[in-house]
Amino acid sequence: MLPLLLLAADTQALAPGAKAAVDGAVKAERTFAADAQQGGQWPAFRTTAAPRAVVFTPQATPVEDAFKKPPEPAIPVMWWPATVFPACDGALAVNTGPWVLAASATTGTFTTVWTKQSNGRWRWQLDHGRDTPHMVPAGKEPQVRAPACAGADAATAPERNAAFQGTMARLAEVAESGITSSMLDGLVAEDLLLQRDDAMPATGVKALPAATYGARIGFGNDSLWTLVWESYATSTGGHDLRVWQWRGPDLGWRLALYELAEPPRP
Repeated sequence: MLPLLLLAADTQALAPGAKAAVDGAVKAERTFAADAQQGGQWPAFRTTAAPRAVVFTPQATPVEDAFKKPPEPAIPVMWWPATVFPACDGALAVNTGPWVLAASATTGTFTTVWTKQSNGRWRWQLDHGRDTPHMVPAGKEPQVRAPACAGADAATAPERNAAFQGTMARLAEVAESGITSSMLDGLVAEDLLLQRDDAMPATGVKALPAATYGARIGFGNDSLWTLVWESYATSTGGHDLRVWQWRGPDLGWRLALYELAEPPRP
């Protein structure tokens, strides 16, 4: 199987919808980051958020509540997209990449879920991040990890919806005391990107870090059912983020991005 990994320089090879999602979400991310430097970090977060957007602080918090109390930092955080997971319908994408906070010499990675609104503007729906031990390298242009868009049109969207719901139902059937991360291991993509607190990003991981899941925090999908994101609470008070991609009829739905955030140890 050929890896579904394309450099941004080769985005012409992408399906039109996926390319539109990459172009829109990357431009929105870069504008968001530039606004934070020029007009203030928290105003940039507020003005670019979608209705009912959620940020983790570290608990899931509505954006209208998350930025009422924090004082504006003298030096805003800097960030830029390094990897993009686009949907085939052109209206949903997930960006991730490094961030740097010069004031405290700390580094990490962020993840932002972007959705295209009815007025054509891109707004973020979910945002969270984590510290890393070292600076995460990133190229000038982001890499693109696209789903299988061939044949993924509106007429066949119900089939992919049913396939996703069926996959989730089978997980629930075998879970006696809550779904655990080990139950997802058989569904990871061969190029899975794993990110967690205080660790460098890892690609091609076969087994997810141990976790038991509780209630769902958030969920979204594109209109063609080629990209799904969801977040669940964990039994220890943390949360995860899962980005699922449709990888074609043979592979079905695969976990392309997985992130686990656990509360600090006492």
